[in-house]
Parts: sequence; structure tokens; C-alpha cells
Amino acid sequence: MATDLELVLGGRPVRFPAVWLRDNCPCPDCLAPGTGQKLKDITDIPNGLAITRAEDAGESVLVTFAPDQHRSAFPHTWLEARRGTPLGNDFTYVSSAWADDWLARSSEVVEKYHPDIMYFDWWIGQPSIRPNLTRFAAFYYNASLKYGDHVGVINYKDWAIEEHSAVLDLERGQLGDIRPLYWQTDTSISNKSWGYIKNDTFKSPQFVVQQLIDIVSKNGNLLLNIGPKPDGTIPDEVQQVLRDVGSWLAVNGDAIYGTRPWRVYGEGPTQVAAGSFHDTDTANYTAEDFRFTTKGNALYAIEMGWSAGGEAVIHSLGTTAGSQKVESVALLGSDAKIQARQEADGLHLQLPAQAPGKYAYVFRVLFENAAR
Repeated sequence: MATDLELVLGGRPVRFPAVWLRDNCPCPDCLAPGTGQKLKDITDIPNGLAITRAEDAGESVLVTFAPDQHRSAFPHTWLEARRGTPLGNDFTYVSSAWADDWLARSSEVVEKYHPDIMYFDWWIGQPSIRPNLTRFAAFYYNASLKYGDHVGVINYKDWAIEEHSAVLDLERGQLGDIRPLYWQTDTSISNKSWGYIKNDTFKSPQFVVQQLIDIVSKNGNLLLNIGPKPDGTIPDEVQQVLRDVGSWLAVNGDAIYGTRPWRVYGEGPTQVAAGSFHDTDTANYTAEDFRFTTKGNALYAIEMGWSAGGEAVIHSLGTTAGSQKVESVALLGSDAKIQARQEADGLHLQLPAQAPGKYAYVFRVLFENAAR
């Protein structure tokens, strides 16, 4: 009997722990066909689990487990690249000692420093690490409640962990649409580095504000990095970006903090270049681009540019069947009374001559007969 299944896939050896295999068994007794819903949990796995037999059946590997003689067929393609993750094709050898050391060190960080967030970069989804990753996640979430009053957050990339178990992170990139589960973009004000380098270039305040708006409209959060100099000071250019973004949030933060996505994230011609490492590939936004967030009874329609003609049109708020009737519209940061006219092609807004700020402009929309 063995506690691990060792195979040669893609010309390289790879080890699958028995517990991981059994917990992810695709047979009809363990996984509902066609739905992917697990019928058995890891807590249902017998004590003393081991592999008594493994044989190649052409398109799959047949594995027999002890002590209950459960038999599973694992397709080769499933073992190599489950759900398309490239980590499934990572055959780097990882010893049990290394994996246990990783678990011990990560747990030590939790016990000593009680972090609110555990941010993991690439590779935690590598097959040999996944069993210890799940053990760490259980330990960390329980410990976060022990040391604080809220559950901590684990960040992951790609398919490194089951998507309901942690928060998906995209490095220097965004999503193209609303994701029902929370997610995060991590990026840096620097265009070239995560630290400090000479002759660096930086994102503008407008870029950061508009990126933040797009992310939040799609149920995401923005984790923004700054790189200090060797003496610990923040470069002047970076300080100015932070101050300008902060000034915008001081006026328009109601449309960002504590909000939820609307039924659509936005409208307009500009689509983000979705995926990691594409955040600077998105075209410039226009006055026809809107992003939406909600909080309480309010819908926030955020215009990504100022309309030069004195009128803005929000097409998503037209008088279509089943649409809500608009009661009032206010422009954050402005004392001007906004005249609104709801027609079939959208909500027409008469704008003041002067924009109340820069970067993006927030309209708070209230509807008739909404619960107060």
C-alpha cells in the first residue's frame, strides 16, 4: 500500500497524495455527473487511507483505495490539466519535507503576526502543494477568528484553490465583466517595478481613479502598491498621485466604499483589456463610458469623461419595459440642480457648464417608490 500515487505524465514524474485524489474523486458516488457538485467531503474519507492498486487503463488511471476498496478512474487529461489550469501541468518535483516546511513557515507567520490578508503569488496550486494549502487555509481562517473579529482573506491566482475558498487576484489586470464572487486587482503606481528604481514612470491619478471605478463596478477591489526609496521615503511623484486620488475619493467615495455591483457593470464603447498584465492596454475612456455601483437605494452612475455638449445620456436607464422611474439625480461635488429626462433611449442629464472636478463624475440616481 502507498499513501501517494506516483505517475509519469508529460515525461516527468508527478506525485498525487492519496487524500487529495480521494477528495477530488470524479466517480458518480463522489461527484454528481454533469454538475461538478461534490457528494462527499474530505471529512467522509476513511482513516488510514492508502492506495492498494493503480493501473493504466488507456485513457485513465484506475486507483483502488484502502480500507474501503473504493475504486476511481482518473482520466489522464483530468490529472494533467483539471479545469484548464496550467499548474496541473507543472511536474516540478516537490518533496514532502519541502511542502511541510512551507506549511510550517506560513503558519508561523499567522501565529506571530495575525495578518488580515495572506497574499500568495504563483505556484501554491501546484499539485504537490495543494494538500498543505487546504490545511493552511483551514488553520488560517480559524486563527483569524481567534485573533480578531473577522475572517481573514487569502489571495490566490489562476485556479490555485477552490474559488469559494479564497479571493481571486489578477496581477496588473482586470476582468471584463461582473464576477459574482469577490476578486481583486493588484497593481503598482509604478509602470516598471514593485519597488523603487531610477527613471521610473508612473500611472496618472486619472488612470488609477478610472481603473478603481471599473474594478469596483465588477465586484472587485484594488490593491495598490507603492515603492519607497532606500531611506523609506515615498517618491514625490507617487505622493502626488496618492493625494490626487484621495481628493477624488473625498468627494466621490460614496460611489466606491461599501458599494455593490448593479445588474450591469456599465456601458459605452471602451472595454478593458481583460486578464493579467494588461491593465495599461485599455484604451482611453470617453464621456460615453459609464460604470455603475449601488448602495442602499442609490444607483451611482459614474461618467468616465465630461460631456462637452452639456448633456449626458445614460442608455441603461431608458424607459424600457420593467425599468424603474427615476425620481432625482444629483452630481456629487456640485450644487447645481441636475435636470433629468427619462426617454426610450436613456436618461438625459443636463449638465452644469463647469465640471465639479476631474477624472470621473458621479451621478447619484434615486428611483420612485424605492424603500427608504
